[in-house]
Amino acid sequence: MLYLFCRGYLINLARVVALDAAEKMVYFDEEGNIACPVATRRLRDLKRKLT
Repeated sequence: MLYLFCRGYLINLARVVALDAAEKMVYFDEEGNIACPVATRRLRDLKRKLT
């Protein structure tokens, strides 16, 4: 499932490994090398979609 959560970022929710709400970042690997920011207004909706 694809999700547009910030301008210019379209992510595949199946590939998300972690969500850091404090830093507003989504991580796609265990090491934290591949990440992108989350818009503040979309954070709550993204949390709901990931659970």
